[in-house]
Amino acid sequence: MIIYKKNNNFLYKINIKDKIHSIKTQIINQAIIQRFKKLDVTCGFNFELDSEHKDYLYSILLEESKKIFGNFTLADENFKLWCYFTDKKYSNGNGVWHNHITTSTINCVIYLKTIKKCGIEFEDFYVEANDYDMLIFPGHMNHRPIINSGKERISLNLELRHF
Repeated sequence: MIIYKKNNNFLYKINIKDKIHSIKTQIINQAIIQRFKKLDVTCGFNFELDSEHKDYLYSILLEESKKIFGNFTLADENFKLWCYFTDKKYSNGNGVWHNHITTSTINCVIYLKTIKKCGIEFEDFYVEANDYDMLIFPGHMNHRPIINSGKERISLNLELRHF
């Protein structure tokens, strides 16, 4: 479902619970284990997540993106799965404004564990995300996560580059 469209900016919000419910806990556990080995607090609590579910998650993103945009050709398939993980020990107020213009044309965030009023802010609007929501938007859109310093918030970032 499209929830925002203005000029070259758009945002699609799709609930993918039926597709990831059975693997959600496993991915969260992988994130918990890997975060202390790979966490880079200078990058806003992001780290690359190693998961056997990476290809499956990308297949969901590709399927949904092709429903929205039609067929397209990928510029590369060097897929990386990033995890954004904050909790009472690791949080720093609101996230940093950023975009993915140098690494993607289509950006995606999948929410595994959300907190009310701690969604994602774009320059013109705010989106309240829920568990299992997949947001798809252009890599050039500036955004930042809204963080609550007392509870776990876990999301995944996936990127596509296409011609």
